[in-house]
Amino acid sequence: MLKLLTATEAANLLKVKPATLYAYVSRGLLQPVATKGANGRRYRSDEVSRLGRQKSYGHQPRKAAGEALHLGFPVLESSLSLIEDGNLYYRGWAIADIARTHRLEDVARLLWGCETIDPFRSGIAASRPRPRARTASQEDMSAIAARCIEALAAQRWDESKSVWQACARALRLVAGAVLQRGSSSKPIDRQCAIAWGLDEIGQECVRAGLVVCADHELNVSAFTARCAASCGASMSAAVIAGLAALSGSRHGGYSERVEATWDKIEAGASIAKGIRAMAERGENIPGFWHPLYPGADPRCAALFTVWKPHRAAQRIADEVFAHTGALPTIDFGLVALRRGLGLPRGTAAKIFAIARTVGWIAHALEQRLDDRLIRPRSRYVGLRPQSARPPETSVVRTVKF
Repeated sequence: MLKLLTATEAANLLKVKPATLYAYVSRGLLQPVATKGANGRRYRSDEVSRLGRQKSYGHQPRKAAGEALHLGFPVLESSLSLIEDGNLYYRGWAIADIARTHRLEDVARLLWGCETIDPFRSGIAASRPRPRARTASQEDMSAIAARCIEALAAQRWDESKSVWQACARALRLVAGAVLQRGSSSKPIDRQCAIAWGLDEIGQECVRAGLVVCADHELNVSAFTARCAASCGASMSAAVIAGLAALSGSRHGGYSERVEATWDKIEAGASIAKGIRAMAERGENIPGFWHPLYPGADPRCAALFTVWKPHRAAQRIADEVFAHTGALPTIDFGLVALRRGLGLPRGTAAKIFAIARTVGWIAHALEQRLDDRLIRPRSRYVGLRPQSARPPETSVVRTVKF
């Protein structure tokens, strides 16, 4: 059960003065939680503990290095995405501005560094994957990722002529596999609209959803794609690596947890009572609060600027904020968009998978330029050599040389 701490309790746990605690809050290192009927701010115990661990590693370089990947310290240099002061930027451009007018292909050219080259006008279309029956039934991220991996692995890849065309081909193949319609030269938001039977307004909403999900700094799937690229793997192999990571329930499959929670809330006597009960029990409400943003998730905010959430979504968001102080993340935004447009369950994951392919390709291209193998060291915590004993065995084999 999640425990909420008072300011005094949080300061004591961190071994700092209250003024220092408030300084942490103003710098975005700690996020206060709003609670009804409580005097003063409250703080999540797990976040206070995390901040305490970060502070303790400040004078222990080896331990800090060992915890770098878990705690989110910078581990690689990149010029693609910047998360700063509660905002997200693609190569210096605010996500809110890009989401209003740009298409996913525009973002791809920006992140890939194509400059004046437009790989999407090459006229080269990828081959169609093997035909499959179209279905509107629910699909989880693991099934979506498996289909995309199969489509990529079935193709022959040659990047010698144009790496940009290979990148565009990979993106179109993923989009075609996700939508189960084969590769197409049409804009991807248009492909989605055709596949899902959307009008121009629905297409515009999906366009914005694709744009805001294209990249998010060094997330787990982007890091996996970079690791593959650092080995000299092909662009398709790097995308496959990203898809494999995305298939996990704690990454690409997270939207299903949001869906399940939404179902649970709506199945109760009232939305307000359901959310209040979850907050009082200290339960985490999926789709709300992101550790990288002290306030609102700028991706969700940008999406809601283009598409106004329907009444049920707004009601849930308002109630969660009233009881926990947490604001919606892009996971909640995509599920709200899916439900608002009346699309099949699993569509939020499909939008995410298509969009994030752009980011994986960008990270793979950037890693190639770095031309170094990503090979972190582990911090060994097992038995020391002098105390380790060989495992017991019932068979003794004598090998003659």
